[in-house]
Amino acid sequence: MDTLSATATLLLLALFLVLIFSLVASILSSAFPEEIKPAPLVIAPDWRLFGPRPISTDRYLVARHRPRESSRFTAWETLWSQPEPSAIRFLWNPGRRVTTAIFQLESQLSKAAKSNRPVTESAAYLALQDVAVAAMADGRDTGDVQFAILASNYSAGERVYRVVMRSEIIALES
Repeated sequence: MDTLSATATLLLLALFLVLIFSLVASILSSAFPEEIKPAPLVIAPDWRLFGPRPISTDRYLVARHRPRESSRFTAWETLWSQPEPSAIRFLWNPGRRVTTAIFQLESQLSKAAKSNRPVTESAAYLALQDVAVAAMADGRDTGDVQFAILASNYSAGERVYRVVMRSEIIALES
């Protein structure tokens, strides 16, 4: 029995040390911008679970169109938004792949924006453009389309939106 309890104690101690390291690395990692992060912190997770507002930003994909015979765009329509949290979401979440795709596309767009190539030539931008054009042109007399990614969080009890990325105006062929 002594060997078993000693092994269990060592395992608990090792788990505790890993959790402490993860906490410290996460805090240190969030203290540096990506561009100047010291080499040892590159491997640290960037979860920001211990920040002032942990995991509190929601994303939206919105689009609008301009009918062929009009000079004004319609109001923005939500094409996709993050599902509301629920108690069973960790067990059953059919929309998680869409959520993952939006985050990956947003990440690719930010990387393309930092590089020398135009964002409009990135695969992520073209994929979002295809989604927006298909949704806005479906059964409508659409001349132009524009899409955007919005981020929102709660500030003082109300939802505040900011534009993460807004596309150029996309002219559709007749």
